[in-house]
Amino acid sequence: MKIGITTVLCGLLLASAAGATETSGTITRTRTYSDNHPYPTAQGVTIVRLSQALQGGCSWVYIPAGDKASLAVVLAAKATQAPATIWYEPTVTSPWGDVTICAVTTIELT
Repeated sequence: MKIGITTVLCGLLLASAAGATETSGTITRTRTYSDNHPYPTAQGVTIVRLSQALQGGCSWVYIPAGDKASLAVVLAAKATQAPATIWYEPTVTSPWGDVTICAVTTIELT
């Protein structure tokens, strides 16, 4: 039963990322907006830039404030300069309305 549930969940995760755009490279820049940032919707959000150009009008991708797991993967990749693949959704842009900052859906160290 556990194997069946795990298989279904993995399938759902892969299906949710199926429509996302994928880019691989090294993480060249990260920026985290503190709780003192003047835009409340940016507070705690981290944005990430890759060595390879993103598609769909995106220049950066963002990780929501509460997504500590994705942030940990990004920081590990940045610290070690390990290649990473990031899937992102160009139609979901930053909470404060910057259309060049797109939502991360999946991060993988490669």
